[in-house]
Amino acid sequence: MRARFLIAAVLVSLFALHPAGAQSAPEPTKPISQQGLSEALKIGGLTTPELIQIVEKRGVSFQLTSEAEANLRAAGAEPSLLAAVRANYRPATPAPPSQTPAPLSKDEVVTLLTAGAPPARIVQIVRERGVSFVLTPETSHELTLAGADDKLLAAINAGSAKPPSPEPMPPPPPAPVQRLTSLKDVHKLFIEKMENNLDEYLRAEFSKQIPRRFVIVLHQEEADAFMVGSSEQKKGTGAAVTGRYLGLHDTATGTVSIVDKAGTVLWASEAGDRSLLLGPIKRGGPRKVADRLVHNLKKALE
Repeated sequence: MRARFLIAAVLVSLFALHPAGAQSAPEPTKPISQQGLSEALKIGGLTTPELIQIVEKRGVSFQLTSEAEANLRAAGAEPSLLAAVRANYRPATPAPPSQTPAPLSKDEVVTLLTAGAPPARIVQIVRERGVSFVLTPETSHELTLAGADDKLLAAINAGSAKPPSPEPMPPPPPAPVQRLTSLKDVHKLFIEKMENNLDEYLRAEFSKQIPRRFVIVLHQEEADAFMVGSSEQKKGTGAAVTGRYLGLHDTATGTVSIVDKAGTVLWASEAGDRSLLLGPIKRGGPRKVADRLVHNLKKALE
């Protein structure tokens, strides 16, 4: 009987919070698991009052659900023991967070050296904990005087708390789109490429008709506004009709607009190359179209 009592007591302790086959012995203050209590009941080495006393002292690690109650009843648990189990449930407490040792300060390293700690041992501590200072020529000299060797200085340099890298500067906000209120606000003009070399003829006409009014720039980002457009040229017997020259047939036509960076149209015009003079009809092609388009722009600026 005494042997069965000892076996039951050991089982209660063995199965506290641990399943069967656990290799590590639990702490005696841990609550009793359901399996440990069931095994103790099956062995029968402890009386119900003795089991109640153990349960009240140590608690149990499980809640008495209907399934757990049925299992304990099947193992021989009496109502008084079940009541003690129900009243002494103790949920597992979370493990405290591990305390990470703070990095060594310079003064702590100096203290270890002056106290006679072997530099190799200090190297090990530095590798485990790091240091809270940066190794400068001054601190290196001070540590060397205290007994630090090259290996320790190298370990300190590797484990030093480097200053955090500065946050990258955010990109500058995009420049606000310049909105022009009228054609007269345009000073720098970019002429986009057009069919039939109309853009080249336009640049030539700008220099002839209004040479000082606009600066014709070569890059879009330098411009206040853009001149965009299209050109058509019919050769042979083909002809195109524009709305402005109803009834007259042109072999070359062009349509252009000046728009600001927001896409607002500030001015637009179209022209053809037909000229009706005394004698035979003359046509000037894209060159004449450019001449008339710039002439229309000059009038709009007056």
